[in-house]
This record gives sequence, C-alpha cells and structure tokens, in this order.
Amino acid sequence: MVVINDSRLKLLVENEFGVGQSIVQGFMNATNLMVPGARAGVVGYGPCGKGVADTLRALGARVTVAELDPFRALDALLRGHEVADLPDLLAACDLVFLATGARDVIGAAQLEHLRDGAMLAGVGHEGREIDRAALAAATAETTRLSAAGQDRDARVRYRLRDGREIVLLHDTHMLNLTAASGNPIQAMDLGFALQARSLAAIAAGEAGPAGCPPCPSRSTACWPRPWSGCCPDGGDPPGGTATSWRSRPAGCRPVPRQSCP
Repeated sequence: MVVINDSRLKLLVENEFGVGQSIVQGFMNATNLMVPGARAGVVGYGPCGKGVADTLRALGARVTVAELDPFRALDALLRGHEVADLPDLLAACDLVFLATGARDVIGAAQLEHLRDGAMLAGVGHEGREIDRAALAAATAETTRLSAAGQDRDARVRYRLRDGREIVLLHDTHMLNLTAASGNPIQAMDLGFALQARSLAAIAAGEAGPAGCPPCPSRSTACWPRPWSGCCPDGGDPPGGTATSWRSRPAGCRPVPRQSCP
C-alpha cells in the first residue's frame, strides 16, 4: 500500500492550490458574497488551510490565521497574513474557514468568542470540527436560509441563547464538494497520475519496503545535489556540495538526476 496523500507533489498541487481555489469557489457559490475586503479567518495552516488563506488574500480579503505549530504560524506571517490565537480570530472575523482536520476545535469555550453574524465553512471532509453537543446547548433557535430546491443544510442560521447569530454553510462539510465541482481537473489528474506511477513502481519492485511506504520519489535523494568536476584538481567545491546554480563555481555541472541513489 503506497501513501499517495503524503506526497509533496500532491500536497502542493492538489491540497494547497487545488483545494485553496475550489473551497473559495464553493464559498462564493454558496453565499454570493464579496471576498474583497472581507474579514476572513482560517483555522489551521496545513497545506489545505494555506491554500485557502492564500487564495482569499489574493482576492482581497483581510486574512487572519490561527495555527498551533510555530513554524507554520511563522510561514503564515511571512506570507502576509495576520496570525492570532483562536479566540481573537473568532472575535474579529466574519468568515471562518475550519481547516485543521481535528475534532471539536470549536467547543463551548470557543463559541463564546464567535462574532455576531459570523459564517463558518468547512475545509475538512467530515464536518467534525464543531462540537455539536456544545452548539446545540448554546442554541435557542435554528432557521434554514436555503432557497426552495437547494440543499436544506446549505445555509443554517443558529440564534444563540445570548442573542448572537452564526451561520453554518453545508453543516461545515467540505465546501468544494458540497457547493462546487470539486478540485480543478488538473490537480486531480496529477493525483491519479501519482497513483498510476506508484502501481507501476509496485509492479517493478521499486515501491520500497512492505507496509505503507510513501509515494516513490527520486527528488529527495538528489538534494542537496552533489556536484562533480567543479575544481581544477577534480575535487569538490568548499563545503562539499553546492545547492543552487548561483553558488556553483564556474564550470560546475550537476550530476545527472538518473545517477542519484
């Protein structure tokens, strides 16, 4: 069994760029609201959350990210997003995209911080990031806002006991599947190609050890790429390797990729 989902190529093209585009497209289909100028929060800055946050920002939204991993939080900050703790994000944002994949991220304590009128959308498949028991306990009344003929859960307004109102889009299930046509076909083609290539690697005995190895890849074995013939005496340049074209000495040529172990 080969783990396609963890492939760096799949995470980049399908999760980051494909999901980022299709989730935002699903949001616009479901609401007909403007993205430019919107105060949007993305909870979780993994590949899918990164794609959603970056797409929203590219369309003119003011994006805040909540992320527990310090490296990912730094990444979000350096890409131009505001970074905040979850309570501060919930209090400030009108649109909240849940992209952690974890269960019950929005519980009773977090519901207290949600901005009046906030709209919540899901980026994960199962719509499990809101504690349903806590939401039910805090709710005084629900109203389905969907037009006749639409999915009954397309837009549901929850009036909380303290008078605030929040809206859940498609019960926080993955919005690009419930309100759009899924990921762009180019992104899916790449994922299917990875599956086919992995099957070919299994058939050729090149898929790695038994069990659940990662998607076969040659790229990780070739970085930093070794250099050959860089010095007049045939030795290596200072440091032993050069990791970019800019840093190679004159006349250096990379070792061909196919010769990498």
